[in-house]
Amino acid sequence: MHADRTIGTGGVGLVGTVDSLAPEVLWQCTTRAACVEVYPVSIEQLPKIVDLRRYQVMEEAEAPEMIQGALSSLESRGHPFAGSRFSRMDWTEGLGVPVVSSVTEEIEVLLWVGCSGALVERNQKSIRALASLLNLAGVRYAILGREEKCTGDLARRIGHELLFEQLAQENIAKLKQYGMKKVATSCPHCFNSFRNEYPRLGEGFETLHHSEFLGQLIKAGRLNATPSDWRQLAFHDPCYLSRHNGITQAPRELLAQVSCRPITESERSGCASFCCGGGGGMSFVDEPAGQRVNQERSRELLETQANTVAVGCPFCTIMLEDGIHSLKGDWSIEVKELSELLLEAVENKAEGWRLEAELNGGRRIMDLNLTAEETQFRDEFRAWLEANLPKEPLERNGRKTSPDYWKSLREWQCKLFAGGWAGVSWPKEYGGRGATPIEESIYLEELVAAKAPERVGVIGEGLVGPTIIASGTKGQKEKFLPRILDGTHIWCQGFSEPNAGSDVGSLATKAVREGDEFLVNGQKIWTSFAQIADWCLLLVRTDFEAPKHKGISCLLVDMKSDGVSVRPLRQMSGEAGFNEVFFTNVRVPADHLLGELNEGWKITITALMHERVSLGSGLYVMFKAALNELIQQAKSLTQDGETLAKNPIHRQKIAQAYLELEIFRLNSNRALSEITNNVPPGPEGSILKLFWSEMNQRQAQTAMEVLGDRAQLEEFDGGKWIYRYLRSRGNTIEAGTSEIQRNILAQRVLGLPRGY
Repeated sequence: MHADRTIGTGGVGLVGTVDSLAPEVLWQCTTRAACVEVYPVSIEQLPKIVDLRRYQVMEEAEAPEMIQGALSSLESRGHPFAGSRFSRMDWTEGLGVPVVSSVTEEIEVLLWVGCSGALVERNQKSIRALASLLNLAGVRYAILGREEKCTGDLARRIGHELLFEQLAQENIAKLKQYGMKKVATSCPHCFNSFRNEYPRLGEGFETLHHSEFLGQLIKAGRLNATPSDWRQLAFHDPCYLSRHNGITQAPRELLAQVSCRPITESERSGCASFCCGGGGGMSFVDEPAGQRVNQERSRELLETQANTVAVGCPFCTIMLEDGIHSLKGDWSIEVKELSELLLEAVENKAEGWRLEAELNGGRRIMDLNLTAEETQFRDEFRAWLEANLPKEPLERNGRKTSPDYWKSLREWQCKLFAGGWAGVSWPKEYGGRGATPIEESIYLEELVAAKAPERVGVIGEGLVGPTIIASGTKGQKEKFLPRILDGTHIWCQGFSEPNAGSDVGSLATKAVREGDEFLVNGQKIWTSFAQIADWCLLLVRTDFEAPKHKGISCLLVDMKSDGVSVRPLRQMSGEAGFNEVFFTNVRVPADHLLGELNEGWKITITALMHERVSLGSGLYVMFKAALNELIQQAKSLTQDGETLAKNPIHRQKIAQAYLELEIFRLNSNRALSEITNNVPPGPEGSILKLFWSEMNQRQAQTAMEVLGDRAQLEEFDGGKWIYRYLRSRGNTIEAGTSEIQRNILAQRVLGLPRGY
């Protein structure tokens, strides 16, 4: 589109004079309908704006590029986002959400999930909370699952009337096919379509916003909440709930179950609420320069001095999180969807946290003091280490790879097991101690602080064992778990491939069932410990027609099998801990399938979840030790007659490294506190991984600059400084690249859309 064109032909605008209305102006309307009420009555600007959009889209075939992408996805996928319709069910994992096509009994209500709830990661948390509440209330409900499509609201607001009617008719036919009469949804846009627009097409449904339906469950005694006394709530009224449908009380009655404090109303609220900026398709359009709508609304909400902004719309959730956090500059103000807040109150989490729910400018206070039990755990392990550490310390930088070195590490693993210090977080029935996350963190800190040998069984203990515990058969548990703990079996993890690193779902290693065996062919890369491993947790593709995440299985593979070939990859640091592994007609017994066939993606998620638990604790101690060594060197080494520590530039660099290390420690403690108190996992893992990997590179760079040319020599201080510098280069690649972590934070924290 061109800015100098007006809407119409022959240079004459459809509204006013030639230069009265440029096409791009049409896409600045959020359709909140305030103009219809505020300006002279009965002009009805909104329908005219939508009509003009219809002309642009359906007659001129012109619309902003992002709108065109959304329309294309609506036509081909049934939703406006990137990704397959097959991922509509991903949010249900572990919740036992029933799908209407497989339900035999009569259901009370159809839960209409909506595209944003099903496919936008931030909003998946909200819809999971809603499903959890329905489960707790014993509601007989179901979803359409992969058969659900967009209600067509976006298509109609954009101006593609034909597409709206097509989607609407398909949804109406689907609901009639299953005999649905009652629909509940958390999306006001979907709600408006069902309540006001579908009846005009010949079919009406009893439609409830989830605030209304949850309120009914509370009044019927099917849900019982305990309000907290520390949340000060402000509520943002969604335009399509309040202005368009007059529903303002139901959300507020629900929030009375969440907090004992009265709601703090913003300047514009209720039916006079101000838009979040995401209506009318604006979620898919770049806003013009100047004041952003979501920031203007966010500023009003911040002026209430509330510590929590409650919302009742998935689009409002994304827009206000972005606006509030961009203005505030920190996370002290939470944006929470109604279902999330009510679930918290129903489960009484606010009262049970060890993070005291004290109000301090909207922040929760962490208690970082160890309990008596945790102190006893630490002192017991510290005493055991003092009595059992090898008298001659082993090289810890990974470059020493002789058979004697690996033998010593197996012996150390066996000693940990004999002392009861292997797999400390495993359940006691499987040989562990049932340690809490804080106790496991203490365990890792003490190992590093004592300069204990590296744990050659770290993958088996931290990743494979918990995964077998969660998904393995009785025979698999009996065969593998004891041998992981005592060091008999060393494990590696066969996930990444040359063309499937961060995107594990694209793996191509194949496994074909032949009788009682699987025949495996393919290649893995960056496989730690493969050169000495006895077994491999291997991801393979077993269904070659299914979408990429749906046809994966997990096998337990003997690394001594015929056809397994390992090729170490030497890095610039001099070590060769990573490997390429080739599988050529490798036969794996069918009873070594872990979990169900073609359900390996669930295994992957379980494994990766265990991979990162308490990682920050051990890393902090290691980084702190390296910084202390640098400080000691700076105090003792001289240049031009003065110690390195007297150089003001060196002092500034070391001070910066110290500050960053403390930031890492506090963020690690915050994440650990969340895990300890059963708060659902959030973006903490990505935040920590991104921060520590880049922080360690900066710390290594600082060491090289402070110590000077001598730090590059293998002869200086055992070569540890040049090794640390070279090895740190890999930190931002391994365990999820920095680019991947930033994408996760952009989508899950900032609510930014995926690219098309």
